[in-house]
Amino acid sequence: MAQTKKITVTPITSGAVLEPTEAEEKLLAAYGEVYGQTVREVYKRCVIGTEPWFVKGEKALRSELIARGWSQREANSIYGTAQAAQDSAVEALKLALVSAREELLKVSKKLTKAPTERRHGLARRRARLKSRISSWEQRLKDDQVRVCFGSRRVLR
Repeated sequence: MAQTKKITVTPITSGAVLEPTEAEEKLLAAYGEVYGQTVREVYKRCVIGTEPWFVKGEKALRSELIARGWSQREANSIYGTAQAAQDSAVEALKLALVSAREELLKVSKKLTKAPTERRHGLARRRARLKSRISSWEQRLKDDQVRVCFGSRRVLR
């Protein structure tokens, strides 16, 4: 019978915090900017566009990125990031839709029990919720959910 040896692994850390130099910070900032621009381009062309990401034996966006100097792993990561952003936006809209429907039910129940002087505000709230829900359902149905990358600063 073979004996098994128990191995204990103890992580070794020095506790030191590495501070990047100014040159390293500039390099990382530049890399992050180019990476972000490329993610937005992939999102626009492949995720919501019709351009193929990878087609064996044919020119596709993945091949173009590799030709630009991105590694295969980086290119696939960029596509994964863009696709995940879209999937996340769709799921967030579905959750918001569920929440809005629940709110609509609450407002409708309140409206039936409310005194006359409070009905106008509740009716307006109900109308806004109905409008919002129908608009969100239409966006989901038509596959028109979009992602906004960045902030106002990036937009400008």
